[in-house]
Amino acid sequence: MPSTLSSHPSSLVLGRPHTADGLRNTAATALRWGHRFWMALTTRVAPKTTQPLTRFQEAEQTRAMADKLLSSDPRFAHELYAAADRHERAAQN
Repeated sequence: MPSTLSSHPSSLVLGRPHTADGLRNTAATALRWGHRFWMALTTRVAPKTTQPLTRFQEAEQTRAMADKLLSSDPRFAHELYAAADRHERAAQN
């Protein structure tokens, strides 16, 4: 008596892929793409390294901020000007 398997050849024997193989390949591809997408979203890029500012440059930035605030808050702007001067003078001593 022949077995059931021998009388009904599987699709692998005939060279046709199983539906399960196609689903497995599709799932594997989806996982790879999902992983790439997730890594693209969560990977941080290192910031570009820049040269540190000199005391003069820092003081100039503080004075520029004071210039913007001069019309709305003149007392604070004058405090910033004084702080920029003290910061710049500290480098000379």
